[in-house]
Amino acid sequence: MRGKKKLRVSPPYPGRIRLGPEAEGHCGFRFEVSNEHWRTLLAAGLWWIVPLGHRREEIVGIRILPGRPLRECPIVSVDHGHVATQASRPACLMPYLIWPGTVIERRGWDCVLGASEEAWRQLAEAHSALGGDDGLAGIRSVLADDRLAEASMIGSSDDSFVKAYREIRTRIDPAPESADFFHLLEWAVQNAAARASLAEAPLPSSPACWGAAAAAILLSAAAWELLRQPSGLDCFQGKWVTFGSRPGDSPAQMIQVACLLASEADECRPQWRDDPWWPCALSIAQEGERYAGLAHMDAASRLADAGRREEAFFALTSSAYWFSRATGQANPDLASAAQLLAAESGWLDTEQALVSVAEAINAALPRPRSTRKRGPRAPKGNG
Repeated sequence: MRGKKKLRVSPPYPGRIRLGPEAEGHCGFRFEVSNEHWRTLLAAGLWWIVPLGHRREEIVGIRILPGRPLRECPIVSVDHGHVATQASRPACLMPYLIWPGTVIERRGWDCVLGASEEAWRQLAEAHSALGGDDGLAGIRSVLADDRLAEASMIGSSDDSFVKAYREIRTRIDPAPESADFFHLLEWAVQNAAARASLAEAPLPSSPACWGAAAAAILLSAAAWELLRQPSGLDCFQGKWVTFGSRPGDSPAQMIQVACLLASEADECRPQWRDDPWWPCALSIAQEGERYAGLAHMDAASRLADAGRREEAFFALTSSAYWFSRATGQANPDLASAAQLLAAESGWLDTEQALVSVAEAINAALPRPRSTRKRGPRAPKGNG
């Protein structure tokens, strides 16, 4: 064991953000994290997420990526213990929140566009605090676009909405990896019924934070890739590919992937069967929802020893997911192991983020009441 070194502390990111009632109403989001939210993340084994606030029951935060500062990590939402990627980085959060999505009437968009200048000022300040640099001009231009607004109304033609959705999401989040992913998603939605060959799919050149979501769409063609992504992340696609993520209380897609690999072991590449990840597939396929993440713990150690440290981090997050599902409890050793991995890998931003989350979770836990009984009081002296 190496000695404990003092952790370099950077200014907290993001800083404190507060919105007034009108601004909150227009984005449907509150920058507030309660003790209950911290305990929810702990119970789900999600110590790798820095929560920013909540949208109704849904927690929204930053997914900690190994070796990256938080301002370069993706935005995710948490529902039923599952995680869905929503944007490539925090700078895209406010436009995503402000976008009303599909609406019954056009005034759903016009209401947001017509918010007071004070509300827009507060929203723009939040945007700037998260790294945005356009003063929200981009999302305001989307809201003012009649073509996109009409296509987003419930009852519009499916084809116009499919095209509009991709354009809206890439204008909200213009990162190249996001553009690649939404191109793939558009193709999958349009071709799902036709059972088009996956060989024709526009595969992302560098999916980055969308890797799990892309693999979930391609499924059989990307089973090995999905297995090596954090379990419980972006694996919600069912028989028919859809735009909206639908987190549910089931790891069905991960089990499906594991069973697919295990059943076709003889046809899989030999290097896969010799890989540290392979026992994870076999264990999930054999144990299903009873699997408690032990194979992932072993994989994390082997991957780290092999110099595949980012994958080791993902294996630890996957182990935490399966352990919490199988036992209903958190395994604090996994979070500690992730902190140690970050420290030994020189990921200072990652280590700091993990430590900050651990401290916040500990502070949110109820303190046990003292059971120590007081002894008899000493008699007073006479002198």
